[in-house]
Amino acid sequence: MTHVGLSLLALAFSLLNAFTREIQNAFLGNDPRILRSLLAPDSYVQISLPPPIGFSDQVSDEQAFLLFAEIFSTARTSGFYPEGDVLRTLNRGAFIFKARWEFLTTNRIPGAFRILFYVQVRPSPRPGKALWKITQIRADRIGTGFP
Repeated sequence: MTHVGLSLLALAFSLLNAFTREIQNAFLGNDPRILRSLLAPDSYVQISLPPPIGFSDQVSDEQAFLLFAEIFSTARTSGFYPEGDVLRTLNRGAFIFKARWEFLTTNRIPGAFRILFYVQVRPSPRPGKALWKITQIRADRIGTGFP
């Protein structure tokens, strides 16, 4: 019985790592399509990003896709690094993924955010899809220059 429990735990961590790697790939590739696939369809995500991006609202997955398409076209990612406690587990299968997002604006001004993704377990309508979906994206400005 213990072996089955450990196997399920290992599988869960493997899926979580794949999920957080997809978030990283979305930002490193400046690809809003990958990010959209990690949002719950037909629901809303709270997004709060400080200046120089300056956006805060609750949007649909389609609006989030359009927003990040615009963001990635004007603030190209130069680095995306998981930070410290990469996964902070919360109640009912939810967790927070924390990372440092470095970008360069079209004016060649560097920026860096500490960005948090609040992820919750969501039922999947299609087999083989991730069990987790991003429900909030929040960031704090770290500074205007890279260390």
